[in-house]
Amino acid sequence: MEALTSPEFGTAWPAIDTGWIPANRRFDANQIENVFQRRFTEINLAALDADPFRFDASDLMPPSVNDAFRFGMERYFVDGPESAAEILAEIEAAWATFESTG
Repeated sequence: MEALTSPEFGTAWPAIDTGWIPANRRFDANQIENVFQRRFTEINLAALDADPFRFDASDLMPPSVNDAFRFGMERYFVDGPESAAEILAEIEAAWATFESTG
């Protein structure tokens, strides 16, 4: 547990997995180069500090749908509202793919 809660735990992960966001309050978000991942980490850590942190709908989504949702939200930040219809269609398609294989 000491290793898992240390500020050093997971320092290599941001370079390996761009979807990894630490929940360790002692993790230094400045170690993350990807601006979106760093910002999401900062928001996550601020929520943990404020204690309103809760699970959301994405925690109940199958991994393929969760990925489509997460990448879609990242794209929305870059491309803006005009990308919303296309992003929503991609998320819906992920659900259809999951339901046909799941």
